[in-house]
Amino acid sequence: MAISLSRLKTASRSIPSWALSLVIHLLILCLLAIGLGSTRQPPGAEADRPASIVLAQRNPDGEETFLDEEAVSAASGSTASEQTATELQQQIWEDLPGLAFENALPSDLPPLTGSPTQGTGVGSAVGEFLEGSGPGKSTESGKGSTQVFGVTGTGSSFVYVFDRSGSMGGSGRNALAAAKNELIGSLASLEPHHQFQIIFYNQTPLIFNPAGQGRLAWANESSKELARRFVSGVPADGFTDHMAALKMALNLQPDSIFFLTDADLPRLSPPELIEVQRRNGGRTSIHVIEFGRGPATGEDNFLRQLARQNSGQYGYVDIFQLP
Repeated sequence: MAISLSRLKTASRSIPSWALSLVIHLLILCLLAIGLGSTRQPPGAEADRPASIVLAQRNPDGEETFLDEEAVSAASGSTASEQTATELQQQIWEDLPGLAFENALPSDLPPLTGSPTQGTGVGSAVGEFLEGSGPGKSTESGKGSTQVFGVTGTGSSFVYVFDRSGSMGGSGRNALAAAKNELIGSLASLEPHHQFQIIFYNQTPLIFNPAGQGRLAWANESSKELARRFVSGVPADGFTDHMAALKMALNLQPDSIFFLTDADLPRLSPPELIEVQRRNGGRTSIHVIEFGRGPATGEDNFLRQLARQNSGQYGYVDIFQLP
């Protein structure tokens, strides 16, 4: 036994130190490989889920709302649409040279007789179908009336809400051009003591804005000229969001709203119609002009309901009969 130990000691002395070090390192690497292999997922295990960013937002009541990336992207898309409308508005105003807007009631007002002024009445030449209470004459001083395609609005303040989505324009379609001409004719019939505002809309509203977004403009010649130039620069483009434009118009609290659209999708749902009626509170008459293709069908669609629920008239215009 002593001889064997002696021979082992002699053999160990004969092995170089670098060889021992190599053997030790190989053993360590083998052990590490075995350890890593044991941490792998077994077959059929759930795959790793992709990581995403979650934003937390705390409201004044201390509750936290978590938004994932899809929600953030949707919000960013809405902002982009608003910026597009703002850029278009800035471009239109940059193209209006050398005309100052008079943002004050003129001192030389005409007598307030209360007799209504009349619009262009172009609608009577294109076979529109009218429903509602008909033209009203107010005995209250300072009020008048004006028309859009034969639909009459009465009061001292008027807001024109016109659809400018892509379906209102395009090859062979002159719907938006005809609507613009009628709007300008209606503005011409207003007296200086009347007020107005214009909202063209697609997925976002585009407002005639010399007096500020939340205000009405006086119908003097200066603002009418600005309005004519503004209207001429508005293109047909984009999708449709009726509610955003209607809410903006109702916030101005006019006596009459002229709401013109070709009724393409999306339509106002019954809850949205109820919401418009609630916001209105009976203050404003909403007069609706529907642009359609061919004769009126008589269907009780959301536009007829909108006019009926808000004390307004409904008119139908066949765009194939437009000049």
